[in-house]
Amino acid sequence: MANKRVSAIIIESEKILLMHRIKPNKDYFVLPGGSVEENEDNISALIREIREETSLEIEIDKLLWQVNNEFNERTQYIYLVSKYSGNLKLGSPEKERQSEDNKYVLEWHDIKDLKTVKFFPSEIKINILETFLDNIT
Repeated sequence: MANKRVSAIIIESEKILLMHRIKPNKDYFVLPGGSVEENEDNISALIREIREETSLEIEIDKLLWQVNNEFNERTQYIYLVSKYSGNLKLGSPEKERQSEDNKYVLEWHDIKDLKTVKFFPSEIKINILETFLDNIT
Protein backbone atom coordinates (compact mmCIF):
# COMPACT_ATOMS: atom_id res chain seq x y z
CA MET A 1 0.00 0.00 0.00
CA ALA A 2 2.93 2.33 -0.58
CA ASN A 3 0.67 4.43 -2.80
CA LYS A 4 -1.37 5.68 0.17
CA ARG A 5 -0.23 8.40 2.55
CA VAL A 6 -1.94 9.74 5.67
CA SER A 7 -1.32 13.16 7.21
CA ALA A 8 -2.56 15.07 10.22
CA ILE A 9 -3.63 18.65 10.63
CA ILE A 10 -2.83 19.43 14.25
CA ILE A 11 -3.88 22.93 15.28
CA GLU A 12 -3.39 24.75 18.56
CA SER A 13 -4.02 28.44 19.22
CA GLU A 14 -4.18 29.38 15.52
CA LYS A 15 -0.93 27.53 14.83
CA ILE A 16 -0.46 24.40 12.72
CA LEU A 17 2.19 21.75 13.25
CA LEU A 18 4.40 21.29 10.18
CA MET A 19 7.45 19.21 9.32
CA HIS A 20 10.16 21.46 7.90
CA ARG A 21 12.24 19.55 5.34
CA ILE A 22 15.66 20.96 4.57
CA LYS A 23 17.85 19.41 1.88
CA PRO A 24 20.53 20.85 -0.40
CA ASN A 25 18.72 23.30 -2.71
CA LYS A 26 15.33 22.33 -1.23
CA ASP A 27 13.50 23.89 1.69
CA TYR A 28 9.81 23.14 2.14
CA PHE A 29 7.10 22.09 4.60
CA VAL A 30 4.77 19.09 4.77
CA LEU A 31 2.14 17.87 7.17
CA PRO A 32 3.32 15.21 9.61
CA GLY A 33 2.36 11.72 8.51
CA GLY A 34 3.54 8.90 6.31
CA SER A 35 2.80 5.79 4.31
CA VAL A 36 0.07 3.30 5.03
CA GLU A 37 1.67 -0.13 5.41
CA GLU A 38 0.23 -3.33 3.98
CA ASN A 39 -2.65 -4.71 6.08
CA GLU A 40 -3.00 -1.38 7.91
CA ASP A 41 -6.02 0.93 7.82
CA ASN A 42 -5.66 4.71 7.46
CA ILE A 43 -6.53 5.51 11.08
CA SER A 44 -4.04 3.01 12.55
CA ALA A 45 -1.38 4.23 10.12
CA LEU A 46 -1.92 7.88 11.08
CA ILE A 47 -1.78 7.16 14.81
CA ARG A 48 1.44 5.16 14.30
CA GLU A 49 3.06 7.72 11.99
CA ILE A 50 2.32 10.68 14.29
CA ARG A 51 3.60 8.75 17.31
CA GLU A 52 6.80 7.84 15.40
CA GLU A 53 7.43 11.31 13.93
CA THR A 54 6.30 13.61 16.75
CA SER A 55 6.08 11.44 19.91
CA LEU A 56 2.46 12.66 20.28
CA GLU A 57 -0.63 10.56 20.97
CA ILE A 58 -3.57 11.79 18.90
CA GLU A 59 -7.34 11.60 18.66
CA ILE A 60 -8.61 11.88 15.11
CA ASP A 61 -11.66 14.04 14.54
CA LYS A 62 -12.47 13.39 10.88
CA LEU A 63 -11.18 12.97 7.34
CA LEU A 64 -10.88 16.41 5.75
CA TRP A 65 -9.59 15.72 2.25
CA GLN A 66 -8.38 13.09 -0.13
CA VAL A 67 -5.78 14.43 -2.55
CA ASN A 68 -4.46 12.54 -5.56
CA ASN A 69 -0.87 13.51 -6.16
CA GLU A 70 0.07 12.93 -9.78
CA PHE A 71 3.75 13.70 -9.06
CA ASN A 72 4.33 10.44 -7.20
CA GLU A 73 1.01 8.71 -7.96
CA ARG A 74 -0.02 8.62 -4.32
CA THR A 75 -3.34 9.29 -2.70
CA GLN A 76 -3.00 11.37 0.43
CA TYR A 77 -5.67 11.32 3.15
CA ILE A 78 -5.62 14.37 5.41
CA TYR A 79 -7.26 14.09 8.82
CA LEU A 80 -8.11 16.72 11.40
CA VAL A 81 -6.73 15.89 14.83
CA SER A 82 -8.97 17.18 17.59
CA LYS A 83 -6.78 16.37 20.60
CA TYR A 84 -3.23 15.36 21.29
CA SER A 85 -1.04 14.68 24.28
CA GLY A 86 2.64 14.19 25.00
CA ASN A 87 5.80 16.20 24.46
CA LEU A 88 6.61 17.18 20.90
CA LYS A 89 9.94 15.75 19.76
CA LEU A 90 11.24 14.19 16.57
CA GLY A 91 11.16 10.42 16.60
CA SER A 92 12.18 7.52 14.38
CA PRO A 93 12.78 6.86 11.55
CA GLU A 94 13.20 10.58 10.77
CA LYS A 95 15.57 10.98 13.70
CA GLU A 96 17.86 8.26 12.32
CA ARG A 97 17.74 9.72 8.79
CA GLN A 98 18.60 13.19 10.08
CA SER A 99 21.86 14.56 8.64
CA GLU A 100 23.38 17.82 7.47
CA ASP A 101 21.92 17.16 3.99
CA ASN A 102 18.55 15.81 5.17
CA LYS A 103 16.90 17.66 8.05
CA TYR A 104 13.51 17.13 9.68
CA VAL A 105 12.34 19.91 11.99
CA LEU A 106 8.93 20.01 13.70
CA GLU A 107 7.65 23.60 13.80
CA TRP A 108 4.46 25.40 14.82
CA HIS A 109 3.42 28.07 12.29
CA ASP A 110 0.65 30.67 12.38
CA ILE A 111 -1.98 29.53 9.91
CA LYS A 112 -2.24 33.06 8.53
CA ASP A 113 1.49 32.96 7.70
CA LEU A 114 1.09 29.76 5.69
CA LYS A 115 0.55 31.90 2.58
CA THR A 116 4.28 32.66 2.43
CA VAL A 117 5.50 29.12 3.21
CA LYS A 118 6.69 26.72 0.48
CA PHE A 119 4.39 23.78 1.11
CA PHE A 120 4.17 20.41 -0.61
CA PRO A 121 1.80 19.57 -2.13
CA SER A 122 0.63 23.13 -2.69
CA GLU A 123 -3.03 22.21 -3.14
CA ILE A 124 -3.18 21.05 0.49
CA LYS A 125 -1.90 24.47 1.58
CA ILE A 126 -4.74 26.08 -0.39
CA ASN A 127 -7.25 23.74 1.30
CA ILE A 128 -5.86 24.58 4.75
CA LEU A 129 -6.04 28.33 4.12
CA GLU A 130 -9.57 28.15 2.68
CA THR A 131 -10.82 25.98 5.56
CA PHE A 132 -9.11 27.47 8.60
CA LEU A 133 -8.26 31.08 7.79
CA ASP A 134 -11.86 32.24 8.25
CA ASN A 135 -11.83 30.91 11.82
CA ILE A 136 -8.84 33.03 12.82
CA THR A 137 -9.38 36.38 14.45
